[in-house]
Amino acid sequence: MNSIKQILQECLGNRFSKQEIDDLVFHIRESLHELAELKRVLDLVETTDLAYTKEPRREVKKVFTNLIVHGSNHLIAAGFLFHQLPLNDRFECQIFEDDPEIEEALFIPCPDIDCERPIDQCICRAYAPIPLDQLEPIQRCLYINLFNGDTEPDRLRKVADHMTAWKKELANWLNLFHSSTSKTDLPLNAIQILNEFLSVVPEHLAAVQKLYHQTAIIDVFGLGLIN
Repeated sequence: MNSIKQILQECLGNRFSKQEIDDLVFHIRESLHELAELKRVLDLVETTDLAYTKEPRREVKKVFTNLIVHGSNHLIAAGFLFHQLPLNDRFECQIFEDDPEIEEALFIPCPDIDCERPIDQCICRAYAPIPLDQLEPIQRCLYINLFNGDTEPDRLRKVADHMTAWKKELANWLNLFHSSTSKTDLPLNAIQILNEFLSVVPEHLAAVQKLYHQTAIIDVFGLGLIN
């Protein structure tokens, strides 16, 4: 298999300096395993309802959280380095702003007799579980494994959409970096694969970060990618 650096040098050597390619290699390498794990889970969701499977729950949650907490920062950085453009709030998720603080009253144990949580576990006044049969498979998977059965329908739907909107780009990306064994094996559209992935995925993951953490996106690597 070609190294990430060899692939980028072949595709981008005339457009990027050695340091710029090295920086891209670092961010792509750091996120590649997490992307492969995401694809594995997304493929499983199509054949197995992971919402109802207890054994892999911890591992499935880890796949999502690793990508959100770690891999997404590297891919946002890679998108900035590739395009030399600041991060854009394309999906209008207010990624540069924290969500409003939750009123302290919401963290008083819920007195509602219809609340379905045990009193020692309830931290809200309006917990309303979403019926699983109303959710699509990926939504059920995220609801149970990522959100532990506690989030609003609109937030869940948006996270599911942003996690899956780039499945084609993900497959092409992994194929590029995992299947190319020599320069002659590089797909003819290798540059297009790089461009399409880094034009779409970082902004989807920035939206996921904001929706999950409910706090503003941070320029983790100090690249100046936020205006």
